[in-house]
Amino acid sequence: MSNILTRSIYRYTFYRQRKKAQTIHRVIVGTDMKLNMAF
Repeated sequence: MSNILTRSIYRYTFYRQRKKAQTIHRVIVGTDMKLNMAF
């Protein structure tokens, strides 16, 4: 029981970290595109 719980918590945290990383990546790419447009 605790093993399943730990696994689900781990998966949930990993999923959230990945989503956060994707959002940050999107922001960086968006800023980069704006800078390239400016020049």
